[in-house]
Amino acid sequence: ENIKSFRHGKAKNTLLEGFDSLEGCELNSMMCCFGRDRQPNDNNGNCADPIEQNCVDADPADNSNLCYTTFDGKFYADRTEDEIHCHGLAWANDAGDFTNQLKFNNFFFVSFFDHMYQRGYVENVVDMDEVPMCSCMEDMNIRVSRSDCTQIDASLTFSLRYVFGEGGNDDELVAIPGNDLEIQFNSCQGINPGNGNAQNNDLASYVYRLNQEDKISDLTQTEIFKTL
Repeated sequence: ENIKSFRHGKAKNTLLEGFDSLEGCELNSMMCCFGRDRQPNDNNGNCADPIEQNCVDADPADNSNLCYTTFDGKFYADRTEDEIHCHGLAWANDAGDFTNQLKFNNFFFVSFFDHMYQRGYVENVVDMDEVPMCSCMEDMNIRVSRSDCTQIDASLTFSLRYVFGEGGNDDELVAIPGNDLEIQFNSCQGINPGNGNAQNNDLASYVYRLNQEDKISDLTQTEIFKTL
């Protein structure tokens, strides 16, 4: 209940500080890939009552395929693969962009609230320390076929104040933020890089849209697509 209260309180109206391990994401993106469902009766995954029998090694809803682990060079295309569920986020280079400023709000929503709390999704997709459950994109150490995606939509009012400098010099117009930040967590609105059509809830398509709007570089997009 603390997670639920936080999601409907501070997570949607204050700027959350980051986690040390995620402060330096070089590719403007994070992703979680879950390998286990531990919560019954939520219409997500196949965990069911009684949990002692039907939830010991239950799977999340399958939305992706594990293709390759980069740290050891193993392919999974010809292996029996359990269901996995991947979900991520991306943000603009501009430090003043809401997607950048509020990326840790978005990460809280994706990892803790939407998946762990609401769906009961936990654990990494490969039982190895080199493959994290959630991390910066460049540190995931896997290749997957796709990922769902959540974007930040936010509003904040500003008041403008004209400040006069001494002797009439260095006058400036100052924007002062109000105290009414409102954050919404929505399915990403992206552009399919293959055909140019709208493609929602798809991390690769959202990354492509950010690139097309000159919000991330071609190099960043290329490096992200090596994981997706």
